[in-house]
Amino acid sequence: MIPSKKHFVALFTVFFVQAQTDTKLNFTNRIILESEKFKNKSFFFSSRNQFRIVYNNFFYINTNLANLENQNGLYLPKGYGAYNNLFLGFFGSYFILTTEPVQEKKVEFYKDTPQKSGLFSVLNDTPTKVVNYNKITNFDNTGIVFKYKNSSISYGNWNQWIGSGIHNSLLLSNNSKGFYKFEFKTKFHLKNFLIQYKYLVSKGEKNKLQTKFYVSNQYLNINLKSLDIAYSRQILSGGNDDFVWSLKDASTVMFTNENMRYWDFYDVLFITYRPALEDLILFIELGSPNQPLISENFQFNNNSIASIIGLRKYGLFNKQNLFFGFEYARLVQGIYYNQKPTPNWYDNIKYDYSSYKNRRWGAHTGADSDDFLTFFGFANKSFTFIYAFNFERHGVTFNFPPEVKLENKISITYRKDLFRFNILYENEFFEHFAFINKNANVWDMTYEDGSVQRTKTLLFSINYTLF
Repeated sequence: MIPSKKHFVALFTVFFVQAQTDTKLNFTNRIILESEKFKNKSFFFSSRNQFRIVYNNFFYINTNLANLENQNGLYLPKGYGAYNNLFLGFFGSYFILTTEPVQEKKVEFYKDTPQKSGLFSVLNDTPTKVVNYNKITNFDNTGIVFKYKNSSISYGNWNQWIGSGIHNSLLLSNNSKGFYKFEFKTKFHLKNFLIQYKYLVSKGEKNKLQTKFYVSNQYLNINLKSLDIAYSRQILSGGNDDFVWSLKDASTVMFTNENMRYWDFYDVLFITYRPALEDLILFIELGSPNQPLISENFQFNNNSIASIIGLRKYGLFNKQNLFFGFEYARLVQGIYYNQKPTPNWYDNIKYDYSSYKNRRWGAHTGADSDDFLTFFGFANKSFTFIYAFNFERHGVTFNFPPEVKLENKISITYRKDLFRFNILYENEFFEHFAFINKNANVWDMTYEDGSVQRTKTLLFSINYTLF
């Protein structure tokens, strides 16, 4: 079944704006969904059954640094191993109930690499906490949704993705595991406009200082035919022993502005254009961080404006199975950061540098970074091939030379009835790793020990939908 344009817009809204449920919307799956070339029983929301059971198995080999981004917190350290998870879901007329127990079995090899500190300590190439790999380690996509007509309320730890990008999001992505949150969503038509609104607040997580902090987010999207204009504000509150601050306070701070001069907040504008007669998506995100105690003048915030721009084209050269795209994210501080008290993205230790379980829930490249991705590929009803090239810099104004990453990625997916097979290969190269090279190294064309890192990762996954 090939969905219509109207159906595609509905799918775009569901998958790119609202919470995920019973599958992993990684880079490959987003391309497959968006290509609009096929839809089979093994894919997300295609089943008409009230009950849904999906089994996922991952096998991996990794030669060096932890790698991969936007994989729902999937952590693959140096070594080899397997992940198993079983998605269980009930999709009723008025409520949805899901859970996904995860089991990990890994053999890790120790490697003495330079360590990163501060706001760079939660990048995806850094080690995370060791867990017991002989039992269930987590329950992903777990929660309950109550729905009525076009509105719903829910509590669960499904991942979120806000924005039209498929590689980065300034506010919420699936780079980390999903944190537990309460959420309200609704949508309605007003004349020729489709209006969607979402509000969420996390249940509260303890930071490294053992103080609870909260994430509050509201998202408003207005759709008129081919154009989407959206606005989102995210407030990080709590994390301070000097205040009595609770979930109730965090739930209303978006409207009461209570103690706002002590909290960090981000404002982001989203514009997405999808021409009606073309399989084309153009988008831009523009966002500003606000730390009121640091910057009370908007010109300082202008010095830290971040952006994501991108394009995806399906039906390239009039060949419906070919596609191409690029995406560029820039979170680099302005050139006057050292002369004006300028806020930076994700740099507050009170909120664990905007991370959950040592991985950022926003843009995986982190603070003071930029990231360019380009890709092309082929997708038909049963087969998908994607090649992607990625260039990242970390700590662009923090250090000279900045940390630089180059990565080549190949993803091959084959679908047969209720089975899906995927092979993902990534070849990663770092220069100036952990900022241990200095100016002299650059001009002398030399490198400190450990500043050049190479990683090769092979991930093989099997997905089987029982029903």
